[in-house]
Amino acid sequence: MLRSVLWVLPALLLASTADVHAGGRRGCAPCVPAGAFNPCGSSYGRMLSYSEALQRAEQANVAEAALWETKGQLTSTEQKLSDAEKAMAALQEQLAAAKKEAADAIAQRDAAMKDAEQSKSQAQVAVAAQKKADAQAVESKKQADAAKAAAEKAEAEKKVAVDAQVKAVADAKAAQDAAEKARKEKDDAEKKLKSSQDEATASKSASDDLKKQLEAMKKELDAAKKPTETPKAEEKQAAENPVEEKKS
Repeated sequence: MLRSVLWVLPALLLASTADVHAGGRRGCAPCVPAGAFNPCGSSYGRMLSYSEALQRAEQANVAEAALWETKGQLTSTEQKLSDAEKAMAALQEQLAAAKKEAADAIAQRDAAMKDAEQSKSQAQVAVAAQKKADAQAVESKKQADAAKAAAEKAEAEKKVAVDAQVKAVADAKAAQDAAEKARKEKDDAEKKLKSSQDEATASKSASDDLKKQLEAMKKELDAAKKPTETPKAEEKQAAENPVEEKKS
């Protein structure tokens, strides 16, 4: 799912950028203004402007960048957690070795106390070894506690990073849905505009046919008027040339 989102977002951004470079035109079709009136529908159609669609795509790009950044932080946190676990394992080994050394020292001390034939110096060496082992055990315990605290902190940071990653994925999905909705609204508006243009073309064709019919009727009317106008012209000519009529 995340991989598909990461592939779709750059494609949407490139498509929006291509529209802007083309002067707001897709496929040589005129740009449809936001909220264009649809004379064939029962309501006004609405679409997002190209700038809004581009802004949605940029928001998706920002969400993708945040997602990659969160992924990097998560990887770093996991590495820190792994290092802390390794350090804790090493300290546990040291603590076990220190405990074993302390046990050996105690055994040596008990043996020295039980064996009265051993010298006092050997008993003092055993006591010193025990003190050293105890000090090492205390120090190892402190280091183990510190490693445990670091591991708990790393686990908390990992949880925060996972939550941030989930949020980034949700934001990217929301941005993708918004961009898809804007594209669908734009396509619907273009279809409505195409339908309006087709109807306007049909109306113009009907108007041209009516105009041709009117011109034909006018010609017929002019042809009907010509026989009545001819006698009037002959009477006018006779009135203007009375002498010629008498000679004849």
